[in-house]
Amino acid sequence: EFGNSLECPEIRQSWLDTFTHQGRAPGPGELFHMPFHAESLEDIANTNAESFYRGALADKIDRFARETGGLITKADLASYQVEWVQPISVNYRGYDIWEIPPNGQGLVVLMALNILKGFEFSQRDTPHTFHTQVEAMKLAYADGMAFITQPEHMPFSVEDLLSNEYADRRRDLIGEEALTPTVGAPNGGGTVYLATADGDGNMVSFIQSNFHGFGSGVVVPGSGIALHNRGCDFSLN
Repeated sequence: EFGNSLECPEIRQSWLDTFTHQGRAPGPGELFHMPFHAESLEDIANTNAESFYRGALADKIDRFARETGGLITKADLASYQVEWVQPISVNYRGYDIWEIPPNGQGLVVLMALNILKGFEFSQRDTPHTFHTQVEAMKLAYADGMAFITQPEHMPFSVEDLLSNEYADRRRDLIGEEALTPTVGAPNGGGTVYLATADGDGNMVSFIQSNFHGFGSGVVVPGSGIALHNRGCDFSLN
């Protein structure tokens, strides 16, 4: 966790050097420089990202991990392979909404929308609308936490979780009062986001997420690279 990481003097100093101005948070309107980030981004651009996976930045990450008891290695970075996947979708009030499939968390969004499409909302910003949306999201997140993992290890298929029949059963749980969400059984049983598109159909969906706060709190010295802790909820079960 972030607080525990900062107890290590080396990690604490690197974080302070990157995200503070002489040990304090920058004030409103104050010009703040992040030279390590600029240098790393230039290095990534100039090497077509090779620096991050097999070059100087990979060396920095590997070295700092070994010095501070971390596990990530340069070999891990060099062996990474992008996985191409088929997106998943639901139709919500005439619009096809697309997400990345498991092990990504986009399934949660689609399950919530599947629940919500069975309700009629006369106005947007009302207690009833907010309450219904929150309850649908709670149910979807409960299922997501229980079921989303590597596709081959999921107890239920994406098709089961996005079926209209399952959405009907989850929707029936929503009433006038807030509920404590529980996991369903389909077979009877802070993040920054940017999206952009142009008139030629080119689209970019970009998520930068370090998970809890500043992530792990570990910043590789001289790089500006903060390591995430998205594995916080990872389960070997």
